[in-house]
Amino acid sequence: MILESKGVLSNTAVLICNKCKNFLHRRILPPCSIASMPLCSVPDCFKILTLPEKLLISLYRMKVIILKLQPYKPGSHYAIKGNTITFTQNISSITNMINEVPARMSSVNDTLKVIFVGRKIPKKNDLKNILNVRRQVVIDALKFLKEHHYMYNDIPLSRKNLRTLPHDDVPHEIYKCITLCHKKDDDNEEMLNGPYVDAPVSLTHTGIVDVDGTQVSEDEKKCAAVNKDEHIIAVPHGCIPVNEYNNAELWLGSYSHLFPFGTGGPTTLDGRKVTLKTYLQHLLNFCHHEYRKEMMFVMSMYNVIHKQEVALQTALTIRRPLFTQMHADRIDSVKSQELKQALLKQKDISQLSPQVQCLLKQLHAVGKRIPGSGYAKKSMRKEIHSQMVRF
Repeated sequence: MILESKGVLSNTAVLICNKCKNFLHRRILPPCSIASMPLCSVPDCFKILTLPEKLLISLYRMKVIILKLQPYKPGSHYAIKGNTITFTQNISSITNMINEVPARMSSVNDTLKVIFVGRKIPKKNDLKNILNVRRQVVIDALKFLKEHHYMYNDIPLSRKNLRTLPHDDVPHEIYKCITLCHKKDDDNEEMLNGPYVDAPVSLTHTGIVDVDGTQVSEDEKKCAAVNKDEHIIAVPHGCIPVNEYNNAELWLGSYSHLFPFGTGGPTTLDGRKVTLKTYLQHLLNFCHHEYRKEMMFVMSMYNVIHKQEVALQTALTIRRPLFTQMHADRIDSVKSQELKQALLKQKDISQLSPQVQCLLKQLHAVGKRIPGSGYAKKSMRKEIHSQMVRF
């Protein structure tokens, strides 16, 4: 029997939840137990990693991270981290990234954008606690992964990329790409506690929009092939995207600093699959706090769960008898100009076209079953109001 040490009270008493107890009564190994889903405390060499260091050692990058920094006091900053999984990545750097570790320092700029709100960009020493990169720390983490993580066994360690990493400093590749957003308030306290004034910020494009190359003519492709032009890259790909729902290696490779032993993904050792929602709840309640403190991992997992819920509710709505081919044809015929008018006339939908009204009706039917969505909140408000009127 394998037990977590923190759950053992004495030689005769252990802590156990009701779900695991019910599984054991039926003589079934609980799917989230350590024996079927090995999880352990993260080694110390991974606890001290900064954000750029985590990106350097990871095999996959599921998101583009935007760091928004504001001055607070010398040596520290407030930071707001925003991430999304729907951004297309820079394919030219990703194709070379997985063949060797660590990744090239220049490729980190493809998935990390830093915006500083203030009068001037701070010095490198003031950003060390957030954007610092230490060569020896990266080497120690990669050596551990090469020894214990099965996904790193066949990936060579690039000494060339290691030599380009600073010994203990903010990389020049990140520092030179920091975007400065000016603000009129000179008082830091007023800027932090007062109302936020939005300002346009320009970001360089690092992903590709035209994946299929439809905007590149045949003549341009021939000239690029003859002249070996690297700006035009033909990337072979399938029509089916990578499965995010039942893909344990996606999480083990993207967050190797949380799973350094290559185990603990949303799949048990005996092949049983655990739903992402159950898996996330298990990690958040785990006795070691590394998983719940890694907010990017939690938000990425929540993003996938939310998309899965949207897809499920959409599929259920389409299969309902009330959803006919006429509804599908109406939704398919909606034009972009009609959507712009719908956004301007959100409260008065009676003046919209029948196609847009049909689309909004179906969105409401799907959205009210998705926790956290605007439609679900609106439906709950109506229910709460009805209870108030009743009592």
